[in-house]
Amino acid sequence: MKKIGRTEYTTFNDLWNDKDFLNDEDKARIEFEAALIGKLIEVRDSKGVTQQELAQMTGLKQSAIARLESMKSTPQIDTLFKILKPLGYTLVIVPDPAAKKREAKREAAEIEAAQMFDISLDTIKKYKSIENPKEYVKRMIEDYNETVNYLLDRDDIKTPAPKPPYDFQEILQEPDAGQAMFKWHVWKRQFNIPDDEYLRGEEEIANKLPLPGITSLSMKA
Repeated sequence: MKKIGRTEYTTFNDLWNDKDFLNDEDKARIEFEAALIGKLIEVRDSKGVTQQELAQMTGLKQSAIARLESMKSTPQIDTLFKILKPLGYTLVIVPDPAAKKREAKREAAEIEAAQMFDISLDTIKKYKSIENPKEYVKRMIEDYNETVNYLLDRDDIKTPAPKPPYDFQEILQEPDAGQAMFKWHVWKRQFNIPDDEYLRGEEEIANKLPLPGITSLSMKA
């Protein structure tokens, strides 16, 4: 057990997961530095080069390389360049797979939270864009954000399913419910639309589109 400030930590994970001690940006920086230094050590070892030999190759002091490899000092760009060049390596900027994963998880959390509030993401975005929202809207947005953060802490949240290969809004462009229902029925077979989704589509068509025109018949005596 280790005490930092007024907080006692039983394990390293307790400290690592304490957002009051380490925020996401701090954790990302530490993970980046650990991965970078780990790769430097791996490259040096693979070349069979000692710290002393690397110091001679780079013009750096062996103690400086030791501090860098033990993460007691933060590497500067010029120092990294001096170390990497004689080892046959360089620095490049590539997309961060972890960032892409975090974005996908946030998207999944926002979708799940919207479903829990029985509201669309478009409506959430509209509410957030209001400069002076009413009190009930402010409370709803606060509750929504708290729910998203709660879901982000869960490990079982799934990334959102891929978008369907069709646009339901195209169905709603039909002139009346009859033609829209016919097209929706064709799409059900064409795209293997699940029954529950098909029924929701039928309900939306009935609610948003007018009924087919009925020709009035006059009866002659």
